[in-house]
Amino acid sequence: MPEFDAPNEAVKQANAALKEGILGHSLGSSVAEAALWLSLNADTIKGNPLLEVMARFHISVLDAVEASNHAHALRYAGRAVPAS
Repeated sequence: MPEFDAPNEAVKQANAALKEGILGHSLGSSVAEAALWLSLNADTIKGNPLLEVMARFHISVLDAVEASNHAHALRYAGRAVPAS
């Protein structure tokens, strides 16, 4: 599993989540790396994030969707869901 520099608490928590397997799932290293990268860089992507992740990490569309789901879980972990 890739280890990232941990300059702040959010990255430390993301590293711990990746090591344990996000949401109880075992992820491939490319998908886990893509999920962490996407959770930290989602605001900087111009265009379709799935296409960016597929190109950057050389993963399939299904893996990109999985990475996106896990990135969302990492990014919004612990936040209350707004009432609908």
